[in-house]
Amino acid sequence: MDMEQDMDWLFGNIGGGPAKQVESVPESYESIQAALTAIVNAGPIGRSEARGLVNWDAVEQLFSAELETLALSDEMFSNVYMALKAHGFAANTTRSQIVQYGNFRWSEFSSAVRRLALESFAAKNFLMFSTAFREIIGDFPALASDEVIADEVIDFIRYNRTDLEVTLLQLRALSGNERQLRRVLRAIGAAGHQSAPHQFSLLCAEWAAASTFGNLQYALWYAPSKKQCDEAPIHLEISGQMRKVADLLVEFGIGVNADPMHYALSNLGAAAMSSWKEELVAVIVGDRELEEATIETLLVMGAIGRDEQLLLTIIELAKYAEETVAAHIDPDTTLANRRGRACISMLRGAPDVMDLMVEAQRGVAVPLADTAVSQPRTWLNDARVELLFELSVNELAKRVGGEIFDNLHAGEETHLAELFIQLKHCLEQLSNRLVSAAKALDSRERFEFSLSQRIIGKPEEGGSGVDHPRFSTDICLIFKATDEGVCLSQRATLIQAKRLQVSTKKSYAYFLKRDQLNDIAQQTLASFLLLLGPAYASSCLPVMPARLMVDLMKQNASMSLSMPRAANLGKSLGTWLLEDIIGLWTGDDSHKLVDKALGVGNGRPRLIYELVVRRHLKGSDGW
Repeated sequence: MDMEQDMDWLFGNIGGGPAKQVESVPESYESIQAALTAIVNAGPIGRSEARGLVNWDAVEQLFSAELETLALSDEMFSNVYMALKAHGFAANTTRSQIVQYGNFRWSEFSSAVRRLALESFAAKNFLMFSTAFREIIGDFPALASDEVIADEVIDFIRYNRTDLEVTLLQLRALSGNERQLRRVLRAIGAAGHQSAPHQFSLLCAEWAAASTFGNLQYALWYAPSKKQCDEAPIHLEISGQMRKVADLLVEFGIGVNADPMHYALSNLGAAAMSSWKEELVAVIVGDRELEEATIETLLVMGAIGRDEQLLLTIIELAKYAEETVAAHIDPDTTLANRRGRACISMLRGAPDVMDLMVEAQRGVAVPLADTAVSQPRTWLNDARVELLFELSVNELAKRVGGEIFDNLHAGEETHLAELFIQLKHCLEQLSNRLVSAAKALDSRERFEFSLSQRIIGKPEEGGSGVDHPRFSTDICLIFKATDEGVCLSQRATLIQAKRLQVSTKKSYAYFLKRDQLNDIAQQTLASFLLLLGPAYASSCLPVMPARLMVDLMKQNASMSLSMPRAANLGKSLGTWLLEDIIGLWTGDDSHKLVDKALGVGNGRPRLIYELVVRRHLKGSDGW
């Protein structure tokens, strides 16, 4: 047994059987079809024992002589091309020949080659395999501008969790445009990615360098630290205005430089958020293309959890024009489209939970002169919260007024005690509803209204002036406004109450005494008369300045006030509490009066109520 036989025997026994016979490389091929079969058999789908057994010189000669007259099926062309790619350097000449053949007959093989390209793109989404797709596009340049390829690849990004750097590196083999670049960004956002990679910025420079949208995206996502050694230098001039917009968007959390460890703008409070929005609008103003590009970026890449301010910013950038926002909405169900539709709903005034609360309250409250939700009237800066407060308290006042009319024999003390007990319960219910609304709307802030009382006894009728030992008032109302636990203001307001009475002519009127009103009016301008009786027209428990009534009495010791006259002179209790007390249009903040109202250094008994409005911001754990 010679050495070759010994080796066959050895390897055959080691493998548990006879050694495989190694096929030799053929000297020539009978026909070009035989050569093609040999190439395929030696390729990735052929017989493993035939790998590498191709006489490339013989194949090249056959191809040069007969390829132009050759007729191949789609399947055979695809198999030959992929086999030649797998053979690598040795098959380069033959591969060039078959590529030239395919490009010359592109109408015949375009579908097959497109299918190969898409299979290569999706098969192995790793950097080491990312050249396959680009090589196919390079061999068949018509694919670079193929709409079907672009659409399929963009959809792949949207519907698959993939390495974006690798995917976009492959995508750069195509020759896209601004419209397709926008679709790529939408796909990135729809796939749940919170940011776009460095390769996206290069795609922007290649596909849409001349557009405002492309420039803005490049400014946001270009990362020099991610630059690859073989990356061609790109010189894209970014204007100062564009750079400023990009910086502001980074501050909002959009862009490659948006550091999650940096401060969160949304946690800095309403003032910081408002200043950011004003600055962004001011920088963009007058540049329609930049405005449109910024809106699209906010819709697609804006961080989840900041939608309230994001939508308000978009609406302001769009100048409250529905058609401007509508241009960014397509039929797809994506976060960007949902945000766009939310903007449209806000512009159209589509009801949310707060609107529904207001409408429900309108249904039970006494009609007001104007209950439309318009501009805010107080520092609360929320027209719907203000209107809900006003409607709720006025509805309560209407109900209590009816109960008072049924029990006119009772004194003011009884009616006041019942009124403020019900007012306390009303504000608790309102605050609970506002908590629910804040959760439903994911609001950044909410308001809480509370009323506490200390009943010490009925005060004696006092004299004029703060220094008088007796306090001339039925009620000392202390109002306190707090913002995140910080007291903004604390003021005292004095209230004298008078109930409706029956006159000798069997008619109803409020009977007032000048000396009582004069005493309370001289203590502070923040002194008021509260009339306890049934609602008249839209007036419920009207409140009016004590000084006004003193002036109207002239020199008379007393006067009677009819219900129509009282309704014209006063504000309903809910309206007065909102606009005057909460709105800080009245109330005495002098320490002397506040201390006396709180009982500091003065033991005279009286009725004290404390109305508190608290503004809360949403914490990191929500509501």
